[in-house]
Amino acid sequence: MSRSKSGKTAITPGEPAAIYCRISHTKDEDQTGVDRQERICREIAERLQLRVEPTHVYVDNNRSAWQRNRK
Repeated sequence: MSRSKSGKTAITPGEPAAIYCRISHTKDEDQTGVDRQERICREIAERLQLRVEPTHVYVDNNRSAWQRNRK
């Protein structure tokens, strides 16, 4: 990946990429599942013609330290 004169990142087809997914919470308490996140990332990688090796998919199913009612 390199930057062009316009400042945009140039993506070379076939370039390697990695995916990182983790449980997240939205304001309405809905959890965005890691399976959905991975699917979306894979769709983007395919559209950009990036190569995602199985060993470069990182999934974090643990909840973060985020708490709604912190004191």
